[in-house]
Formats: sequence, C-alpha cells, structure tokens
Amino acid sequence: MTGPEKKFYLALKRNFPKWVWQRIEDSVSSGIPDCLVLARDDGYSWNDKFQWITIELKAQPHTNVQIRSSQIAWHIKAVGGNSWILNMDPKLKSVTGWKFPFMFEPGRKGHAKILSEPNLISPSVLALRKDDFINPNN
Repeated sequence: MTGPEKKFYLALKRNFPKWVWQRIEDSVSSGIPDCLVLARDDGYSWNDKFQWITIELKAQPHTNVQIRSSQIAWHIKAVGGNSWILNMDPKLKSVTGWKFPFMFEPGRKGHAKILSEPNLISPSVLALRKDDFINPNN
C-alpha cells in the first residue's frame, strides 16, 4: 500500500479508533484484501456484537474503479463474509464502497471494472459511520 491508499487507510483508522485494524501485506497470495478489521459494536468490550470485515482499498477516480481478477476471485471464495471494496477519489476525497457480491466486467490485463451501484457513498472519510459497514443500505 503506497501513496493515496496509505493515506486513505490512516484516515479510516483515525475515523474508527475503537476498531482493530490490521494491514495485510501478502505478496505470495495475490488478491487478498488490504485490511482485516474487527468492528466492535460498543468499541472496546468483547461481546457478541462484533464483525470481521475485509477491505480492499483503492484510490482511483470514481468513474473508473478497477480491481484485479485475483481480487475478484478472493471475494468470490469469501462470499457470505463482510467484504468490501472502498475507493477514495484522490481529487474529490469522497468515498464509495461496494459490498460483495457486486457486478463487474472483465477487462484487459487481468483487471475488472465494477459495474454495480455502490452500497456506500460518503462525501468524506470523516462522514463514514459504523452502520455504513455493519448494516449497509438500511
């Protein structure tokens, strides 16, 4: 994770300080999301109200969000989990997110373009809320 994606990651951590964030760096197995997150409902205590979330971070213009075919394959294998693609437009700083499953179109050079409407649209990282990830579209 470099440049804009790293800044996006750090902004998310600051916005959700009570969640446990772990960057996943895996050069051996292509397609694994960038982040593993333990989202606790009340912040710090261990109770039954928590969810594991995987997040692939992107920093691309919202009109052209592309992911690698290996990332699509990972999301297909992990179906049923709380798995996201989050994109922060580098110029606008707004955030869009797609919770798997989503529609995509295979492209060139092992990439795919996301076709589905986003589950999450936010004017900024600061405007994101816990329920955007735990109960999307509710």
